[in-house]
Amino acid sequence: ENTAIPGGTYISGKKALKCTSTDSLPIHQSGLTHDKEYMVAFWCKGGTPKFMSDGNPVTLTLAHIKGDWRYYQGKFTTTTGTVGLTTTGTPSSPFIYYIDEMRIFPADAQMQTWVYEPLFGVSSASDARGRITYYAYDKLGRLTVVSDQEGNILSQSTYTISN
Repeated sequence: ENTAIPGGTYISGKKALKCTSTDSLPIHQSGLTHDKEYMVAFWCKGGTPKFMSDGNPVTLTLAHIKGDWRYYQGKFTTTTGTVGLTTTGTPSSPFIYYIDEMRIFPADAQMQTWVYEPLFGVSSASDARGRITYYAYDKLGRLTVVSDQEGNILSQSTYTISN
């Protein structure tokens, strides 16, 4: 279920997928091309889940850390066309963890994602390497701050009213 994290901070947007030890396959994908190489990448808070392809675990590499969130990525080939996140992993049962910005894509492709805030515009963008840029707006919907995932300000705008 997409849910608000209690007292939480999000990696992007305002919700993340809540996974528990009672979920059988909280995220899964079928219909992938057989014998083609794919990448999986996602942000996780609260544990290290396992991602499976054809019943075998995919080796996940920790690529980025932001607070309690960890960005994992891995490469796999599937012969059945079905892959998924399992409820095993660390910590052991019972556990709850959150998943955000989950991507499954061909290994020879690059993927970017955007999160939109209604009536304003893009609130965050994730590049092909999983790095996130955040966008903040004033009450009139004007872009005021652009920052990277470490909180460094990349650009800042102020608006004044002149007579």
